[in-house]
Amino acid sequence: KHEIEIKEGSMLHDAFGTTSARVNSMHGWVIDRLAPTLTVTAINKKDGLIEAVENREMGIFAAQWHPEQVYNTMEWVPKTYSDPREKKLFENFLALCEERKKK
Repeated sequence: KHEIEIKEGSMLHDAFGTTSARVNSMHGWVIDRLAPTLTVTAINKKDGLIEAVENREMGIFAAQWHPEQVYNTMEWVPKTYSDPREKKLFENFLALCEERKKK
């Protein structure tokens, strides 16, 4: 687990409502090249690695951690969330899906 810094005004910031969060680390994958259509929206506070990206025009965002898991126990939590921000992230994702469906 580690701290991330979230860019103000990003979709992730809209979902979390904060500029920092504690998230899990479960793999060694990193983003070392970014497509020109993506914007970095969160970085690891310790090492500066990219933790989240978005394309606001397309209404998509992606995270390098697993919000579906509780960061302190690493247990699967499909219906309950120990951190209300993680729940809000999923609610935000579902709202974006509904919005996209209308187009």
